[in-house]
Amino acid sequence: MNEAGYAPRILIIEQDITLQAAIALPLFEAGYETATTRHKEEAIADLVETPYAAVIIDPFEGGGMLELLQMLRNDELLGYPRVVLVTHYTERARDALANGLADMAFDKDLMDWDALAEAVSELLASA
Repeated sequence: MNEAGYAPRILIIEQDITLQAAIALPLFEAGYETATTRHKEEAIADLVETPYAAVIIDPFEGGGMLELLQMLRNDELLGYPRVVLVTHYTERARDALANGLADMAFDKDLMDWDALAEAVSELLASA
């Protein structure tokens, strides 16, 4: 919970529902409200409706996810959340970081979900 007394919201965009849960649990335990979705269109609709402090995303759908990353940085309607990539596509993640489309990136194969929650907390604290 932050100083205003509400839990910052984090949207997790991941196709694998098992990974959605693995990502969400330590974030919930750290005091965040989480929501999950599997598709870009659902994510956009949710982001327009609900303000999120951060989005954790696996850019799995190629151009569609690149478009979403660009929208997260440029579309006022989406609220400019912090962007964290968790992916197998490390080259794509490096490109997104280099182009300012993401704040952090992690390799899904090497990820410790508690460490991800801690990194997200530090990222949001620095915002």
